[in-house]
Amino acid sequence: MQVTYNGFTGELVKLEREDLRAFGMKDRVYNLSIYDSEKQVTHSFTGVKLEDVKFSGGVVSFGG
Repeated sequence: MQVTYNGFTGELVKLEREDLRAFGMKDRVYNLSIYDSEKQVTHSFTGVKLEDVKFSGGVVSFGG
């Protein structure tokens, strides 16, 4: 599945929910890793909101 975030596009490697309730934050944020095959590098990001990510080329479903 292709993912675009913060100007980077590539294959989704990891999408992991980060639990920040202990810090008093209510927003759900995720850790995201994208593999860029052209540059042969993996870009990793923390604290990502899903509304800032564009998914394409697959099916995504999120459970509660």
